[in-house]
Amino acid sequence: MMQRFLPLGIVLAFCLGCEAPPTESVESKPETIANAPRHSPQHEKAAGCADDHGMAATDDSLRKAKDPASGTEMTIVGSALSGLEKTAIPELLGKPETYAGKTIRLEGDVNAMCHHRRGWFAMQEPGDRTGAFVRVITNPAFLVPPGSIGKKVRVEGKVDLIEESASAARHYAEGHQIGDPSAIQGPVKRVVLRASGAEFL
Repeated sequence: MMQRFLPLGIVLAFCLGCEAPPTESVESKPETIANAPRHSPQHEKAAGCADDHGMAATDDSLRKAKDPASGTEMTIVGSALSGLEKTAIPELLGKPETYAGKTIRLEGDVNAMCHHRRGWFAMQEPGDRTGAFVRVITNPAFLVPPGSIGKKVRVEGKVDLIEESASAARHYAEGHQIGDPSAIQGPVKRVVLRASGAEFL
């Protein structure tokens, strides 16, 4: 009995797949929070990544420009800033009820961010290293640009007062070094800004 064999080239092509080599004309799709790496449900919940608005943000709004004041290149995301007067972070944290529900502008230094879904960042008053911070929720308006920690930021958005679970507060303190994990004994009242747009310098 005579056996038939497929030519070796056909067998290798079948086993290895026949993908065409990538070309420069192929456009990559904008990254969205929805197709970012997935983590455990516990991490998603603790990190605040499972957002009530759905993970709808994309990089579509990201654009580059020169800062008119300094000439520094900046990354603009979300809606254009409307020119509101700056509210100091210590002022906001000292009188949060005064600002609840209002749209304000903050300026400061980015000291933490969500790396795996880019749905939030934390900021502090320029030069302030006391540990006081405001967490800025960027989803669904925009994704935090990669590598934003250490940059200066101007952001506008609506102030929201929330109660953060102890597990979420511990996650931020231990995983992102914002807050003191030893001081967390239960739920924590937090001031967050739900951003509409920002400029990173």
